[in-house]
Amino acid sequence: MFKRKKHVAPEATYREVWTKGDIATKLSFFIMGSNALANKQWVKGLAFLLSEVIFVVWFIFSGISALSMLVTLGTDKNKKVVYDASQGVYITKQPSNSVLILLFGVLAIILCIVMIYLYCVNLRSTKHNYILKRDGKHIPNNIEELKSLLDVRLHATLMTLPLL
Repeated sequence: MFKRKKHVAPEATYREVWTKGDIATKLSFFIMGSNALANKQWVKGLAFLLSEVIFVVWFIFSGISALSMLVTLGTDKNKKVVYDASQGVYITKQPSNSVLILLFGVLAIILCIVMIYLYCVNLRSTKHNYILKRDGKHIPNNIEELKSLLDVRLHATLMTLPLL
């Protein structure tokens, strides 16, 4: 009833993948998709690379400000009347829209979590390709990867729409 489960050693650890992997495998720890591109998995590699580039550009231009404004929810708390010397009139300065700041801040957090998940998926794929290459097995190409989504991994394909 209370038998000890046998611990099965992993086929490879990430430390082994890093130390014994080729340059594309090591580069995949920093640039997502480089290992997939080196193994001629063009669709997967370009999807990882494009998602990383888009995320980094978005994070630099918009994500950092959205996360930093999340702490205060805006600096202007009250409506102010200020004099605009260039126009020569008084202008009403509206308070910060804290609902939009909160919305974009929460979306920034969600996008960061999604990117961390994609990075983990990239590392799993890199480890899987390393194991296949190390053992001398066939590394699936684009067509075989897409066919597996309709055969072996059909559950993942069917759950995409309800998950979204």
